Order: sequence, then structure tokens, then C-alpha cells
Amino acid sequence: SLPVEGLPASLTTLEIWGCPLLKPRLEWEKGQEWHKVAHIPCVVVDDELLP
Repeated sequence: SLPVEGLPASLTTLEIWGCPLLKPRLEWEKGQEWHKVAHIPCVVVDDELLP
């Protein structure tokens, strides 16, 4: 899970590896935590660039 307060607005890239439970939570507009990464231009989870 990501921090409750979200991530810094200045973050431009986020890479997450080896967290299979987090990937569905970050699914664009559907995941429970996607709003925490929506402002980040480049989000990569296990070598897959999220839209």
C-alpha cells in the first residue's frame, strides 16, 4: 500500500518491482490507489508502463 497522504507532487517517475498485490490497486481509474499516482507522468510496475 502507498502512503495515505499520497506521493510528492514533484515526483516524475515511479517504479515498483515485486509487489503483485499493489499492481491491481494502481489500475488507472479503477484501482483503489490510482489517485495517489495519477499525477506522476511515468509509473512502471514490474516492467509494465501504466497509462
